[in-house]
Formats: sequence, structure tokens, C-alpha cells
Amino acid sequence: FVEDWSVRASPRWHINFSGLLPMKAGGPAGAAVPRWLPWPGEQVTIHAVRPEPVPGPTITVETIKVQADTGERSTNVDATLSIRSSLGGEFSLRIPDGAELRSETVDGREITRQQRDGAVIIPLHPGLQSAQLRWTVPQGIAYHSRTPEIVLSAPAHNIDLSLSIPPSRWPLLVSGPDFGPAMLYWGILVVILLLAAALGRLQRRNGLSIPVTTWQWMLLGLGMSTVNMAGSIPVVLWFFIMEARARLAMPGTRWKFNLIQVLLWVLSLAAIAALFTTIPESLLSTPDMKVTGNGSYNYLYKWYQDHSADQLPQGNVYSVPIWIYRSAMLAWSLWIVFALIRWSRWGWQCISRERLWIGKIVADKKTD
Repeated sequence: FVEDWSVRASPRWHINFSGLLPMKAGGPAGAAVPRWLPWPGEQVTIHAVRPEPVPGPTITVETIKVQADTGERSTNVDATLSIRSSLGGEFSLRIPDGAELRSETVDGREITRQQRDGAVIIPLHPGLQSAQLRWTVPQGIAYHSRTPEIVLSAPAHNIDLSLSIPPSRWPLLVSGPDFGPAMLYWGILVVILLLAAALGRLQRRNGLSIPVTTWQWMLLGLGMSTVNMAGSIPVVLWFFIMEARARLAMPGTRWKFNLIQVLLWVLSLAAIAALFTTIPESLLSTPDMKVTGNGSYNYLYKWYQDHSADQLPQGNVYSVPIWIYRSAMLAWSLWIVFALIRWSRWGWQCISRERLWIGKIVADKKTD
């Protein structure tokens, strides 16, 4: 008879051989295993060692997405986790006190909701699995809204947080992980106020007759900045061009004079349209706070962090009821209406200085 030796070892074992060297050919069915065809009297000694496991975590949270939808009276939270486990077991996730767990799903199958000492228990099997939890927090929208405070039983990676607020709020400030939304409005407002102060100083230095003080320039820019920032350009141009019309000599040629007057009327209509468009928009629409970054906008805020300890970071949004903004804009609109009466009187005096229009008969008499 002929003996054929081969050794198949699982990855849990480290195998060494001594004695007769194995052949290069594979084993049965082409498997890449050591193989011997010994002669009588030859022997092989097998040394099998089971490596000790390296100390470290057996569970890794590869991704976690937390979405909080804030309502007037409650907040719905949806958390999706991708968990890799080398041994299986249990994974715990502590949700805020008072939260009501609505559903728990593992690998697409809804399981019995398991809670222990205020923490949700997720059963794990060796390998990669996905889990989805949904719960409701009884607290609704407030001045300070934030993503839920979540504590995990293991560190997390690739953390996506999102927080939505209802349109009945006026967002003011935002904070959270570095890779997230930015509210650019306040920086733009600082620039607008500096420009308004510069306009007021320019007006005083040159002794211009424009009936707008420094604080009125600031108030004008402040009111138009949230809904119609571009509309402030023709308004500002109108004041200075009207001042130039009142100060500078007009050309004597009929067509040049009339063309300038037509352009002044067009600019006046554009400035009035910009102001009257701003009033209904400010009272009916929502303010544009220039929120940008990571797919965020006025009422949805998204943050990302690549790694955290067992407690997840939190995103924060500070807001007030939208009626505060609309009340302020109502007061601004009333001020604009009364100020526009005074500005229109001044503008009429500028545009009609010397004469309002040169007709054909007047031009013929002047020529004679």
C-alpha cells in the first residue's frame, strides 16, 4: 500500500513541521495544503500552536447616522449603525432619558425591543451587521435644539449627524463638529454695517444733502439683508445719483438732458420696486441666513466627524419663533413707508432742479 499524508489547519492554528519535507504539489481536490508521500520508516513531526488573541476591542462601529426631526412638541430620532463584531455578543446604546423606543431592526428584520438600565441592547453575530433604531423624545423645538445625547458601548467612526427644525423658527446660531454647516449671514451683516458707517462718514465729510443718517443707512441695510440684499444696490445708487443731479450742471443739449432724466426715472422706479418688494417678502417669507456646508440649509443642518469616543458629539442650533422676525420686519416696513415720503420729496427736488424736461418748442425758442 502507499501512504498519502496531508494537513489541513484552520486559521486559528499556526502549524510548523519537522522531519520529512512536504511536496510542492497540492493536496486532494487541488487544495494548497502540505502533502507527503513517505517511504517506510520516514516520519513528520507536526507542531500546532494556537496563537493567543491580541488584547483589544472585538466590536467596531464602522458608521453611524443619527437624524433628529424636531417638531413643535416632540422629536423623532432615527439612528442607523453599521457594526462589525469578531465574536458576536451584545452592543448597547444609551438613549436620552424619557425617550420612547418605537422600533429596533437588525439586518432588515425587526426584533423584540430590548432595553436594560436605560440602554437599548442590539444582539450581534460575528461579522458585519446593520441596525436601525427609532425613538421619540417628548421635548419639541426650543431656543436651544441639539442632536440627541447618545452613549455607545464602543467608540464610533464615520459619524453623520443631522438636525431639522420646523419653518416656524428663525435660526440664529449653529455649532457642532468642525465639518458641518456655517451661518454666513452674521459675517455679511458686519460688512453691511461697516459699509453703512462708511456711507454716513462720506456723506458728512462732503456735506451731502442726502436725507439719510448713519443709523438709517444701517437700518436700511439690516432690513434688506435677510430677504433682498441685492435690492439695496439700486436704493443706495439712487441717493448718490440724485445728489449728483442736484449738484452738477446738466447738459444743454435737448436729447442728452432728456436721456439723463429718463435714466433717473428708471433708477427711481427700480429703487422703489426694490423697497416695495422687500416689504411683503419680509412679512410673508422666511429670512435667508446664508446657511451652507455639508449639504445644510436654513432648516436642515448636517455634521460629520470621523471618530469619537463612546459618547457621540452633538450639533446645536439656536433659534427663536418666526413671529419675532416678522414683528421686527413689520416695524421696519412702517419706518420705510414714512421715510419714503421724506425721501421722495427730496428726490423730486433733485430731479426737477432747473427744469424737469426740455420740450421741442422750448428748444426751438432757445435756438432762435
